[in-house]
Amino acid sequence: MKKIIYSLIGLFLANEGFSQGCVAVRHMSCTAANAASSSEYFKQKNGQWQVSMGYRYFRSFRHYKGDAEQHERLEQNTEVINLSHALDLGISYQPSARLSFGINLPIQYNDRSSLYEHYGNAVSTNPDQKRFHTYSQGIGDMRLTASYWMLNPYKLPKFNFALGAGLKLPTGNPGVTGDFHKLNKEKQDYVINKPVDQSIQLGDGGVGFSLELQGYAQLTKTTTAYFNGYYLFNPKETNNVLRSPEATT
Repeated sequence: MKKIIYSLIGLFLANEGFSQGCVAVRHMSCTAANAASSSEYFKQKNGQWQVSMGYRYFRSFRHYKGDAEQHERLEQNTEVINLSHALDLGISYQPSARLSFGINLPIQYNDRSSLYEHYGNAVSTNPDQKRFHTYSQGIGDMRLTASYWMLNPYKLPKFNFALGAGLKLPTGNPGVTGDFHKLNKEKQDYVINKPVDQSIQLGDGGVGFSLELQGYAQLTKTTTAYFNGYYLFNPKETNNVLRSPEATT
């Protein structure tokens, strides 16, 4: 047990960390029942229901090519800015002390602003360097999961971890459209309505599967470390949403 706790502490003290990469990775969270800092959680009666809610705000504006940041995008004010608000609604059912089932549904609002998707980044095509916005809002992809606590909570009340598997359903709209501003040869503005960038689409349009891990470790009487994560894979390679329909006409 001490080795496990020391390993968790080592993760927090590590000099390097890796965060979310491409903004196309949309908001989702594990849906297994909430972790607790003692065995009191597992003393609940079988048939226990729990309702949870979480909020996430995400702002993306930096550009990278490999591991090199493109600082000139900020200096030239040509960076793409994604703002994401997500309200994560969940409900779980616990038929036994160690087994739980969960449903998760995110409600999202996304705002994306850029130059290149509209008049362009170059001063020759966008002399006033105008920035325009596209939006998406609504429910995201629903996830159904089942998880099982691997250790006996009554024998080891201060540490436990759960393994789970899940199913992602395409309840989020993968083809939200928005207005994109263009200039004709006479430098007059006109609008094209087409799908917004995939990074702010509400769903990916396919059925997916997930493998999940979550757990906790009570380090002191007043300090508990939590961890959770999941790997989502989608066998469907495309969702038939054309990002630039005008290119095919």
